[in-house]
Amino acid sequence: MHFCIREGILSLFPAESFPGNGRLQALLAGALHSVLGTMPEGSRPRIAVSNKKREPEGLADAYRECRDTLRLAVKLGVPDDVIQYETVELACLFQHVPPGKMQSYCREVLEPLLAKDPDYSQEMLRTLETFVENDGQLSETAKQLYIHRNTAAYRLEKIGEMLGVDFKNISDLLRLKLVFMFRQMLKTGAQTENPLGVRNL
Repeated sequence: MHFCIREGILSLFPAESFPGNGRLQALLAGALHSVLGTMPEGSRPRIAVSNKKREPEGLADAYRECRDTLRLAVKLGVPDDVIQYETVELACLFQHVPPGKMQSYCREVLEPLLAKDPDYSQEMLRTLETFVENDGQLSETAKQLYIHRNTAAYRLEKIGEMLGVDFKNISDLLRLKLVFMFRQMLKTGAQTENPLGVRNL
């Protein structure tokens, strides 16, 4: 079912028609690309997909999730045409944290790494961020950075020693996920200074 609303089109899909995580998102991305593939990236429409709702009472929440997803995707610099709410869910929960608190949290977690030579720390931060974005998958991290898997493993071992983190510990991974989310939110906010060395993605 499709409804024209002020913000665009609101579509409802039966959840049981798209089993598995991300199936609907993948189908929508394929359809959008085939229709609008030649449009420049900045002018293409975007689609937000809420979490599945089991009851009709959840439709208002689904709409709110889609609206928040599109707003936060801009704030976080998410480039995708189709964005699942779960990819910005953490940002939604923490969006009201004051920028000063975000900065202190990032500084506290990354201080040992940021104190190193700027070129070295930027390379290591990029490796760490890619690793966190790929949910701790070493092979995918190495592939995206165009480096050997052993090089990525060596860098992460050094980063783990410097920051005192264990990449097999869920709490440590969550802390790092928050750090990079906060850094992105600070970068895209109205910040005039860059005390944390935030890099452009």
